[in-house]
Amino acid sequence: MITDLPLKYAVGGTIRKLRQGRDMKLAALSRTSHVSVPHISDIERGATSAGFDILQALAGGLDLTTTELVKEIYDYLKEEAND
Repeated sequence: MITDLPLKYAVGGTIRKLRQGRDMKLAALSRTSHVSVPHISDIERGATSAGFDILQALAGGLDLTTTELVKEIYDYLKEEAND
């Protein structure tokens, strides 16, 4: 196992890291992904899990393929395991 970090926190942390790395506000990601600001916020905080359709939408909003987003989540999990 890479880490004991629950997957919803890794997904949320990855989305936040990618969004902030693009200097993107929640509202901008909401516009580009068609996912509401409260839903994105809940995902980033790990308060809710993201279904596959939402992950696809967020990936598109971040100008990534779904595969690239999943790889980023995997890398985030590896980084957390090394900390």
